[in-house]
Amino acid sequence: MKKYFILIFVCSTTILSLPSCSSDPSFPADQVKQMDAVVTVAMSTYNIPGVIAAVWIPGKGTWIKGFGLANKSTGEAMDPSMLFRIGSLTKSFTATVILQLVDEGKLSLDDTLDKYITDPIIPNASNITVRQVANMSSGLFNYTEDTTFLLAVKANPNRVWAPEELINYSIAHAPYFAPGTNFYYSNTNYVLLSMVIKKITGNSVGSEMQSRIISPLGLSNTSFPTTSAMPSGSCHGYSLSDDGTSIVEADALDPSVTLGAGANISDIYNLKTWVETVAKGALVSDASHTAQLTCINEPDSTTDKYCFGIMKVDNFIGHDGVINGYNSMMAYLPSNGAVIIVMENLNPTTKFDVAKDIFMGVAKVALPNDVSW
Repeated sequence: MKKYFILIFVCSTTILSLPSCSSDPSFPADQVKQMDAVVTVAMSTYNIPGVIAAVWIPGKGTWIKGFGLANKSTGEAMDPSMLFRIGSLTKSFTATVILQLVDEGKLSLDDTLDKYITDPIIPNASNITVRQVANMSSGLFNYTEDTTFLLAVKANPNRVWAPEELINYSIAHAPYFAPGTNFYYSNTNYVLLSMVIKKITGNSVGSEMQSRIISPLGLSNTSFPTTSAMPSGSCHGYSLSDDGTSIVEADALDPSVTLGAGANISDIYNLKTWVETVAKGALVSDASHTAQLTCINEPDSTTDKYCFGIMKVDNFIGHDGVINGYNSMMAYLPSNGAVIIVMENLNPTTKFDVAKDIFMGVAKVALPNDVSW
């Protein structure tokens, strides 16, 4: 699955574990050793400064660890409680707000874009439905693949963007295909959903996430930031230099660059609560949850399917996130309630979406009978 949220563009093996609650069983030592190895091998292979990884399997075991460094300059070790930019995991929040508005009768998934957005003029807007925008079948060009845009963000990651500016980068390109006829992962879709939310509610997508999701669930370490700075308690983010020979700081990024497509910040514990909530459809109606889990079969993937702001990887429900300096993956297994979260602090690396690779490796060790890869 292509995410393309890369907007710019000697590994430590220190390991820090958080003690589990006394009621939480531990995994057998051999499984722990294998899961540790999945992470440390990936770190070594891709020169990643640090990783946080966690597995919760009810009644079987809990494994939560920080590996390597959160700050290369100071040598600060990665701590499992640290905050990360979560990139496209944000889409699951945005899609949930949309479905809540559907439940409230304020829009329909079959409404077309032209009902809510008339400036700028979107190609095929009268034929693109909200549902198609949410499940990535709109065909609209992904603005984060526009070279001019990428250079502008790289030159000034602190710049504040109007959503219309982002959409203009998209509509400068022809659509990939006619609406509803194919799949292409495009961040443009979730900027548009952010605009739809603002049009209907009068509030920003971040404000609606806060009042509808973050506050009710008590996600005290989750936020839609208002500036480019990372909050206190955050892990430092890094990226490869232009020539690929060194690692440079990549923390700063104004949230307006991504809006509801990728702006949120969170930690593994809040993400555990969130992925359980969204996978169970706890904040939306049964009908909306059915829509949420109705996926598009990706033509380039045998294991991944994209749904309504969430994805299915084999039997897992969740999402991955790729953004400047950070890469993350959250996943929930409905059959037994298992949750796996992986977060790493180098993006881009020499391989796209390393967090998902680590997740798959850890899942194969922790849940060998529940995966097909």
